[in-house]
Amino acid sequence: MSTRGPDRPCSTGCGSPGPGDRIEVTRADGARLRFAVDSNQSFPKAGFPTGAVFGPTPAASSGLVTCAGAFHRARGSYRDNLVVFARLVGTDGRNQG
Repeated sequence: MSTRGPDRPCSTGCGSPGPGDRIEVTRADGARLRFAVDSNQSFPKAGFPTGAVFGPTPAASSGLVTCAGAFHRARGSYRDNLVVFARLVGTDGRNQG
């Protein structure tokens, strides 16, 4: 669920995953993938590291992007982005192709 406002994060219900936390993703085909969080980092929107977040990686990984920092009322958005970096640690054994 997404919400906006000065007193709420953009994504609610996910908390702030930290190193070692697990994230499970269910794909459209029903396959479940399990990721372990390596780090979370906050970046100013003006300096967002697009290549580091969306570029190629040596192994299967995931990057969750949400908002962070101070809410800028005039712009109606948060100043920063929080990126949660995670690596694939397991699957349910279904075809991952």
